[in-house]
Amino acid sequence: MKLLRLTLQGFKSFADKTTIDFSDGMTVIVGPNGCGKSNISDAVRWVLGEQNVRNLRGQKTEDIIFSGSETRNPKNGAEVTLVLDNSAHELPLDTAEVSISRRVLRNGDSDFQLNKRSCRLKDIQELLASTGLGKGSLAIIGQNRVDQVLTARPEERRLIFEDVAGISLYRMRKNEGLRKLERTAENMDRVKDMTALLDEQLVPLKEGAEKAKTYKKLLVEKRAIEASMSLLKLTSVRRMMARYENEYIALKDQDVKCQARLAQCSLAKETLEKARLTHQEEMRVSGETLSQAQQKMESLRGDFRVKEEALHHAQEKWGELTVAEEDQTEAEKELAEEIESAKEEWQQAKAEWAHWSEKKESAEKEKARLETALQTSEAAYAKALAISRQKLAEKEKLEQDISHKKEEMHRFKTEKEERDLADQDRNQLISRMEAEWKLEKAEEAKQQEQLAQLTQAGERDSQQLKQAQELRFQLLNQMNRMESALAGIRSKREYLEHADKEYANFSRTTKTIMEHRHLFGDAIHGALGELISVPAKYTEAAEVALGGQISNIVTDTTASAGKIIRWLMENKGGRTTFYPLESMKPRYSNGMEQEAAQEPGICGIASALFGCQPMYRNLLDSLLGKTLIAENLDVARQVAKKYSYRLRIVTLDGQLVNAGGSMTGGSMKKKENTYFGRKQEIAGLLAEEQKGRSEWQAKKAEKEKQEQFCDSLAEKLSEEREAWQSLKVALAERKGHLEGMEKTLADRKKQAEESRISKEKADQQMEVIAKELEEAQKKWDSLGDIPEVGQDIQSQKLKASLEKKNQDILQIHVSLTKAEEALAFGQKMEKEREAALKEQQQDRENLEKAKVENQALRKTLQAALKVLKREFEAAESEWESIRDKQSALQDASDAFTMQQKEADTNWRKAQEESSRIRQNMAEREGRIENFKAQEADELQWLKSENLTLAEAEALRLPGSMADMKAKEEQLAEKIGALGTVNPNGVEAYEEQLARRKFYEEQIADLTQAREGLETIIRDIDKTMAEQFAEAFQKINVEFGRIMQMMFQGGHAKLELTDEAHPLDGGVEMYLQLPGKRRQPLSLMSGGERALTVIALLISFMAYRPAPFCFVDEIDAALDDANVERYSRMIGDYKRKTQFIVISHRKKTMEFADTLQGVTMAEKGVSSLITVKMADYVE
Repeated sequence: MKLLRLTLQGFKSFADKTTIDFSDGMTVIVGPNGCGKSNISDAVRWVLGEQNVRNLRGQKTEDIIFSGSETRNPKNGAEVTLVLDNSAHELPLDTAEVSISRRVLRNGDSDFQLNKRSCRLKDIQELLASTGLGKGSLAIIGQNRVDQVLTARPEERRLIFEDVAGISLYRMRKNEGLRKLERTAENMDRVKDMTALLDEQLVPLKEGAEKAKTYKKLLVEKRAIEASMSLLKLTSVRRMMARYENEYIALKDQDVKCQARLAQCSLAKETLEKARLTHQEEMRVSGETLSQAQQKMESLRGDFRVKEEALHHAQEKWGELTVAEEDQTEAEKELAEEIESAKEEWQQAKAEWAHWSEKKESAEKEKARLETALQTSEAAYAKALAISRQKLAEKEKLEQDISHKKEEMHRFKTEKEERDLADQDRNQLISRMEAEWKLEKAEEAKQQEQLAQLTQAGERDSQQLKQAQELRFQLLNQMNRMESALAGIRSKREYLEHADKEYANFSRTTKTIMEHRHLFGDAIHGALGELISVPAKYTEAAEVALGGQISNIVTDTTASAGKIIRWLMENKGGRTTFYPLESMKPRYSNGMEQEAAQEPGICGIASALFGCQPMYRNLLDSLLGKTLIAENLDVARQVAKKYSYRLRIVTLDGQLVNAGGSMTGGSMKKKENTYFGRKQEIAGLLAEEQKGRSEWQAKKAEKEKQEQFCDSLAEKLSEEREAWQSLKVALAERKGHLEGMEKTLADRKKQAEESRISKEKADQQMEVIAKELEEAQKKWDSLGDIPEVGQDIQSQKLKASLEKKNQDILQIHVSLTKAEEALAFGQKMEKEREAALKEQQQDRENLEKAKVENQALRKTLQAALKVLKREFEAAESEWESIRDKQSALQDASDAFTMQQKEADTNWRKAQEESSRIRQNMAEREGRIENFKAQEADELQWLKSENLTLAEAEALRLPGSMADMKAKEEQLAEKIGALGTVNPNGVEAYEEQLARRKFYEEQIADLTQAREGLETIIRDIDKTMAEQFAEAFQKINVEFGRIMQMMFQGGHAKLELTDEAHPLDGGVEMYLQLPGKRRQPLSLMSGGERALTVIALLISFMAYRPAPFCFVDEIDAALDDANVERYSRMIGDYKRKTQFIVISHRKKTMEFADTLQGVTMAEKGVSSLITVKMADYVE
């Protein structure tokens, strides 16, 4: 496994996306100070999970994100991707390459990715735990790492050895096991608490179980008594039922003849009924078809709107793609122009390089010729010059010093003038930047205030929207509850109305007469109950006061009554009472009733309290003129007693005190089961339904209003959020710009201060040079004129020519170097533009693909809309056709109704003839049904008790019904003596015992789990200790050996502070360098400290080679001999471990397989140049 490449984007000084490819062996990263070399090692440390920004030479997370330069804006995020070679599958992943990525944004969001999939930091740590790249590893040694290793506490140093020993993963698993063990202990405590609570509850449950057992025994006895009583009742009922069944059979034979006469009428009626049912089925099917057609039409309308909206969105997307295509075309055109321009510049640079290379070769040949001639001329002149050489040399030296100092003075003055101009420009720039910064800061504060206002408004509106939505939901729930209540009221009202139409409380005879009242014309006015109106307050009193009279028939004359009676006799329709209006005279109350009506608690005379039409007043007075209504039974008894029980008094709750003193009372039927109560209930339900419907409509309007309010609030909140987001983005950009300005301003001020200090130093140097120039001039004057021996004109000419030629060659070198740099820069820019061209081509392909997809989508949607429109028109036409058919069926239904009425009339006439025979049959049938009901009740009781007749006979006790009742009372007293009994007491007690057993099993399971975890932790500790001891012993031996090699002698060893518990103690380092006494690590020189850490690193690599190792300027404090020794040692281990070394030392570079150069061609932005030494040598 090795490091293949590292990709940085927006990380510190690497603003652009930069990919660094790493080869096998030793890679040395070089470059001037401050160009960003150490940022590469920081990137590796960060992507592997470093959480402390201070270890990356920063103060806060934003410090690792590119902060901008004079020409670039700050980046919004930083991302680093590290790719490892996994072709040997040393990592537990199936891919040949493993990529680890980490990204952070300025807003604080960050994430890790493993092979481009999101993951946790823990996943990466576990993946690399056995590779030597874990937290605290020496595989990455930064500039401050040397001091950290040597000054670390022994316990901290032990963590480094654990990582090398490969037990970091074991420690992670141990910590996870300890957490599980702690949770197991907590669970066990909770289970024990539950067990103790169950023990407290078992005592009362056991007592309840004993009482339940006694109770069940008594229930068995009670069951035998009840079974005996049921069998006695069943025997009596069956005997009476056999008698009436014999009588019913005789009557049934007589009825057969009558049924033959009814057959024809029934057949005609049934035929008409079948036709009516068939027609109703057609209407139902037609109605369902109409409903389905309408649903289909609504569904198609909804689908059409959805497709129409989708087409609108697709057209908007097409507009966006068109704009993007124009931008892409413009970008491609600009890139093509840049590529053409770069090619021209590269050709010019290449021609210029060839030109200067040729001139260089020619100038060097001429220089060689001049040097040869000069040597010859100077040799001839040397003899003549020997006499005065000393003085001339001294004077010449003085002249040179004077000339040099003058030049230096001139240079200082020129630099001072240039510095003054630069300071002036810089100060103006600082003033402008400070003014601009203040404006930006004020704008930022303004935006912050706007953002705060938007935030408050958003929170307020969001809360208001939440409350409004909750209110809307409450209104919807209220509407649903109201609708359910209305449905219940409606259903109950319809049921009561149906019962009222069917004369539910009237006698069978009255129902028969009312069904055939058309036979008697207007002679029948109706049943008495239909002709009286009773206030709600008196419904129960009216039911009792009238009793069975409610269903009596009111006729106009006695002749009519006689006719109906004869008809009943002929049809055996039963018996009832008639009230002919012509013969009904009022029973006027005497003074006693009038007097009693004035008593306290008496509401009045019943006939006066009830309402009716004037024609029925005499009838009402006749029936109720002597009946009083009292508020309650106590008042009724007192008044009856006062008037010697000569009054008939009914109470409001239906209790009756009869004339003569007898009393009738007890519970009443439910209101809906009484005639007047049902009438009152129907009226009340109708009023309640109307009121509920009004309230529902009001609630619906309120809900719709609330929905409009919610929609307006949601739209407002959406607008506020969009404004907030836009302002947040603008604020973040402005903040980044301000930070860049502040950093630039601080740099400018720092430059100004440095310039001021330089100016002061330059002034001091100028004063010193002026004094030295004055002293040199005095010495030169004291030498005077030196006799000339003769000038070597030839040599002077040759020197001048040679000097000129040297200047020419130097100028040629400078030009040639510039041409070479231009060529290299052109090649680099050509590669970058080729990459940009590929990206543009890919963008163009993506854009074309998106356009094609959009066109296809729009065509599909347009075609779908046309189809939906045709389908909707067809569905609408079908719905109209079905609606017309439904209307025709309704007309036919009305005709069927008329025919059915006619058939019913014919059938009723035939039925009248049968009624005479069936009168007695009905009476017997009623009694038989009554006995059957009693028999069914007894059999149902036996069934409810899960008893067959045979089982009941087995339980039967000797004795009569009176004996059984006596035994039942005695048994009830015994059951009552038990008090409150839980019938499920035994089951509850057994369930509690089972629950306690379950908790005991849980405790056993938890104990077993705890012991298992403790065993695993002990095994992990043992494995860790053995593996650590083995690694420590081998590393200690290797460390001592390498230290002797590094320092050419001396002693070094590692010791554990707690050998009995190596994993809890620390690691101490004991060093004695050659020729020195043993001394603390803090007193060692920088070079000695560096060599010690290098020796420790090599020892680690010898025991467990890491895939790669980053070393950042660790050789800075070493001399050349130690640098060479250190480089050779890395060279010995580079076959197993890939070394990436950041260095300024030439000796280190000589041992490199690959050189990576980091430069800042653009100020503040790092870039990279790679040179493979093998290619260079070739």
